[in-house]
Amino acid sequence: MKRIYLFIFLLGASKILAQTNTFPTTGNVGIGITSPAALLHVEGNAIVGLKANNTASKFVIQGPNQPTNSGSKRDVSFEFNSAGSAVVRAYRGYEWDTYLQFLTTPSAGTVPIERMHINENGNIGIGTTSPGARFHLISADQIVSLIERSGAGDLNVAVQYKNSAGSIYAGKGPAGNFCIASTNNLTTSNFQVTPAGELLLGTSTLPAGYKLAVKGNMIAEKVVVKLNANWPDYVFKKGYHLRPLDEVEDFIRANSHLPEVPSAAEVEKNGQDLAEMNKVLLKKVEELTLYLIEMRKELDHLKRKSN
Repeated sequence: MKRIYLFIFLLGASKILAQTNTFPTTGNVGIGITSPAALLHVEGNAIVGLKANNTASKFVIQGPNQPTNSGSKRDVSFEFNSAGSAVVRAYRGYEWDTYLQFLTTPSAGTVPIERMHINENGNIGIGTTSPGARFHLISADQIVSLIERSGAGDLNVAVQYKNSAGSIYAGKGPAGNFCIASTNNLTTSNFQVTPAGELLLGTSTLPAGYKLAVKGNMIAEKVVVKLNANWPDYVFKKGYHLRPLDEVEDFIRANSHLPEVPSAAEVEKNGQDLAEMNKVLLKKVEELTLYLIEMRKELDHLKRKSN
């Protein structure tokens, strides 16, 4: 008798559960829903696959041979009630090549827009469906990429560039400087650009008041220094006071350098201002020219007198 009651109970339970499913001989099949809107409509959770380690499982969405390109697209769409949708899209090319795209709906839109595209060769495009490199980014935004390191130890935030010859690291280093280094410790960088636009080469120390600091030798084919002060053409103008040679001699005996020229101790302590030094040297050459002209006049006078 108990077995009869158990059978009746299970039969009734199956009837109750079956009321949420639809398995017609033709048409749409519903699981968890009595009015399916597609050939297979599942209202609720679903599990696909096998747990066996030696068994490969896959979920197949078939596509056509023709048409090709976007006409062959197949979508997996995540659609939200009275809201937007997110789509994973695949389509084929002209041969065996296939493409994958990711689409999302903007806050003010209703149609998903392509956000990321993966070519048949593995190139990834953001903002483009024709990526010309492994990663190709196109954006109208002023800031097109953001790399941020979380945590307290965020002194170095670097991007690594690597080939068979080694690695180069570039990113944010000490004091927010942009650095390039041969290790991921950007504090050892020999190339730094500060937020204020100062450049440090071979050093991490920038003396106050300078825009460029170089530790080591420097070579260039041409250097142009623009002066804010007047070029010393005024030496040749009338009224210019030319020091008497006796006065210049006394100054040299007392100081061991020419007037207006910095001493060796000053250059060793403060360095040499190339622009100012060139101006001073030119001034001394012009003064020397005036001395020579004066001496020639005196010699001509003595010649005439002796004759």
